[in-house]
Amino acid sequence: MSRVIIYTKKSCPWCDRLKTWLKDNQIDFEEIDVEEDKAALDHIKNQGLSTVPQVFIDGVHRPHEPIYSGLLEWIHDDTAAQPASQVIKRDGQQVPFDGDKIKQAIEKANNETKELTPEEVTHVAGTVVEKIDQAIIEVEEIQDLVEMELMSQYFPQTAKAYILYREKQKQLRKRDIFKPRKHLKPYEYPELESYKEAIQHSYWLHTEYNYTSDIQDYKVNILPHERTAIRNAMLAISQVEVSVKTFWAKLYDRLPKPELANVGMTFAESEVRHSDAYSHLLELLGLNSIFEKIEDIPVLNQRVDYLNAHIQYSQTGSNRDYTISVLLFSAFIEHISLFSQFLIIMGFNKHKNLFSGISNVIEATSKEEQLHGEFGIDLINTIREENPDWFDEEMAQEIYRLCQEAYASEKEVLDWIYEDGEIDFMPKYTVQEFIKNRLNNSLEAIGLERIFETDAAEVEKTLWFDEEIVSTKHVDFFEKRSVNYTKRSKSVTADDLF
Repeated sequence: MSRVIIYTKKSCPWCDRLKTWLKDNQIDFEEIDVEEDKAALDHIKNQGLSTVPQVFIDGVHRPHEPIYSGLLEWIHDDTAAQPASQVIKRDGQQVPFDGDKIKQAIEKANNETKELTPEEVTHVAGTVVEKIDQAIIEVEEIQDLVEMELMSQYFPQTAKAYILYREKQKQLRKRDIFKPRKHLKPYEYPELESYKEAIQHSYWLHTEYNYTSDIQDYKVNILPHERTAIRNAMLAISQVEVSVKTFWAKLYDRLPKPELANVGMTFAESEVRHSDAYSHLLELLGLNSIFEKIEDIPVLNQRVDYLNAHIQYSQTGSNRDYTISVLLFSAFIEHISLFSQFLIIMGFNKHKNLFSGISNVIEATSKEEQLHGEFGIDLINTIREENPDWFDEEMAQEIYRLCQEAYASEKEVLDWIYEDGEIDFMPKYTVQEFIKNRLNNSLEAIGLERIFETDAAEVEKTLWFDEEIVSTKHVDFFEKRSVNYTKRSKSVTADDLF
């Protein structure tokens, strides 16, 4: 066996990577630390080498970048052709290598063609095993070798049967988000399951905030038409929070994957916290009696009808219709219906430094609703990857129609919010452009065209909301609880001081 010497030093990640590769391939080597052995350092410098690691095989320097496997040709034959000991499966799991499984796979293909004798099957399998020149090999590489060997030994019918079998298995392994899976792991959709962690890290309760100054702001520090806008915005938010909190809890019923169930139930829990928070705020502001009569407000009744439209799509039994239901609920309801009201209330805090406690709740809620909407958009894009034929012109036109209905509904709610007059720092036109821009963004996120003409100057006036309120989640939402950095200046009371 060749003598392999590597020159390294401490705190060298590249040295560690090389050593790991050598060990994984069961290559014996000697390691010399050039920081401890001055003669060794002088030796590699004399060879014109100024970095580590460096590899010498039988006394000769051999380059090892960029692909370590290139070293194998320099190492003695019995090392380069060492038999495989581990196989990496498609899920990343390593299992012991078993040459008999290669023979069994060839026999299965040969059962359809009867092209090989038992002796020839054994010979082909043995040749494949002999050609494996690495200790750890991926299962796909083994299958490629089987294909090539069947072709090179001129068994074309069996090679074809083997190729077709591989393709059939590949199709069976293809992800299907609507297909039930009983086992917990491995997750098929780990990229979607991460939304659960985001909500968990954002956990907050309305009882963490102080609302003393908000009551005074509402009763004393704003004008009558501004008070109407705050009241109506709070009623509109509360209505949505009451109407939609069961959708996510039922996600597993139609998308039966445990990781998606985790997300759905976590989202459902957050909707309960939202409902509790706005129920508390209505009581603080003395709006409970008005909320009890919310069914007498026509514009909100119409909104309820629109909000419940997603239920009709979810009850047809069609997976395509359920996809539209997810889109309607997440991209147009979660992502849109609340945000004009969020913007109006947060505007009081930004421009007049009012409603600090309520603003805390709005900010915490908006971050989570943004996540809900983004999760829904990712769901839609995942379904589209798996079922591209559903997303035809007919569906596009249906989505555009629903989007127009969403805007019409929100525009009527906005007219009602401003029924006693507009707010100078947040006029109706600005909020309308904000809504249209969010709808356009939702359409664009699922690969469709933006359908609303927007006033860029007006949209720019609301960029602070996305930058200061929503977009912080892109930076550290997975690391910090939302309340750690969203609590705005709190009212100071005697209880706080003493």
